[in-house]
Amino acid sequence: MNNKTGLASIIISLIVALIIGAGLIGYDSLKKKRSVPNVVPSTSIPTTIISPTIPTPTTTISTPSTTENPILYKTSWDDKALIGSLYISKDGGKSWKLIHKQYKGQVVYDYDKNNPQIIYYADSGFNTMAEDGGIGVYKSMDGGEHIENIAKGIKTRIRQEVGVLESCGFIKIDPINSNVVDIYIDGEFWQSKDGGHTWAKYIPNISDCNICQGVYLQNTQSACDKDRCIADVAIARNDSSICNQIQAKNLKSYCQQETETK
Repeated sequence: MNNKTGLASIIISLIVALIIGAGLIGYDSLKKKRSVPNVVPSTSIPTTIISPTIPTPTTTISTPSTTENPILYKTSWDDKALIGSLYISKDGGKSWKLIHKQYKGQVVYDYDKNNPQIIYYADSGFNTMAEDGGIGVYKSMDGGEHIENIAKGIKTRIRQEVGVLESCGFIKIDPINSNVVDIYIDGEFWQSKDGGHTWAKYIPNISDCNICQGVYLQNTQSACDKDRCIADVAIARNDSSICNQIQAKNLKSYCQQETETK
């Protein structure tokens, strides 16, 4: 009886121990669960940094107006007074200022189309009122305000014989480089490549004479006869075949004689 009682006590003790052990394990597990913070998973959202818009600085380049107030030139010829004149307008033709006046001769000219302040001009006829009786070839870099005579280096045959230049038919400026200037003067063709400081003869073409429209005309840039110019081209090139393009018979004969005797 005592043995059974003792065995029962042992069994009861084991059961109690198991129950207590299970309780401790459960309590520990519950404690661990409560100790873990409730972390909510987050979705990574890329952060976009928006910089303030800084305006790009702009540079305004001011250029001279070529439409509102363009620089213009014109010539006039007075049949009664026998005076040729050259004028400039800096307000698109509203007003005009005299640059040069020539007695007994027209004024021929050309100007730089890229910078119209630069102009070359000369007298077309022998100026009997001038101190030396000759003509001048002029250049201005500021539309006629300041003028330079650049004829010194042009040594035509007539100038070597009588000491002066007598007549200019045309002046042509190179459209790209205004330092390159062609001039038809005293029946010869001269060119400067340095803005008129030095001059040398050049071999002309017939196309050079296309600018010639006649003499004593109103508002023309040249003052030369086309037939006479062609004759001088033929003589300069020593090519009698060019003489066939001359309309005037007397001038054609003269051209042929001059080219044949060279």
